[in-house]
Formats: sequence, structure tokens, C-alpha cells
Amino acid sequence: MIKIISSDSTTKWSLIFRGLGVLLASKKPNRKRKQQRAGRQAFAEDRRAEVVTVAWMLCVMATLLAEIVGGVVRLVSTSLGSVDLPQTVRAMPGLMLLSALMTGILSLILLPLAYHFRRTRPPPIVTVFSATVALVPLIICFFFGLR
Repeated sequence: MIKIISSDSTTKWSLIFRGLGVLLASKKPNRKRKQQRAGRQAFAEDRRAEVVTVAWMLCVMATLLAEIVGGVVRLVSTSLGSVDLPQTVRAMPGLMLLSALMTGILSLILLPLAYHFRRTRPPPIVTVFSATVALVPLIICFFFGLR
């Protein structure tokens, strides 16, 4: 069905498909869209800041994943205590801890760089979470080193 929508100053022609509920109309330049695009570009981060932020978050996620996998394998292997496990399964918690330690140190190095290069600071909860995740393998290695 074709409808004519008229306003005070101009007349717009629109095609309305009732079954689909779609309104097709000619688009005219919208000032709000231009202002929104300009606003987004004003808050755009530098490429270096984006690279450092992505690398920092990838290190944090790799650290968290290594901690989880190492912890689960250690819990499963200790709960199966008397079963003779292959050497690779027995070595996996240590390897995951080493991986978490290396990526955790790297994420602690990237944390101040992310703050330095970014115009807008990351949310404090993200910073606290990432620092906690990165410090856990260091704390574990410190306490296991004391035994």
C-alpha cells in the first residue's frame, strides 16, 4: 500500500509494506548522525593505546585460563591420589603455573603502559581484577618456594 505523508513544509513519499511492517523512505542527511560520528572520533584512542590494551587483556585472559586449567588438573590429580597418572598429567599443573607466571608478569608490565597511552582510563574494577589475576601466580610461586 502506498501512503503519502505530508507535513507543513514538505511532502514525503513512503512505501509501506503492511505485511512486513517496514517503512521505506528516502533518507536525507541527518545532522545528528554527523554529530555522533564526530563525537565518536573525538574519543577514538591512539593505535598504540589500542595495541597495548589488547595485548594487556590477552595476557590477563591467558593468565586466568592457565590458572584455571592448572588448578583443575591439580585438584583432579590429588583427588585420584592412588591412581598412577601419566608423567604429562603430573607435569601439567607446573607447566600451567609457569605459563601463568610468565603471562602474569607480562600483563603487570603492560598495565602501566596501558594507563600511559590511553586517553580514557580503564575502569578501576578491570584494573583491580587484572592485577589480582596477574599476582596470583607470583604469590603461589612465592609460597611454594618457601616449602
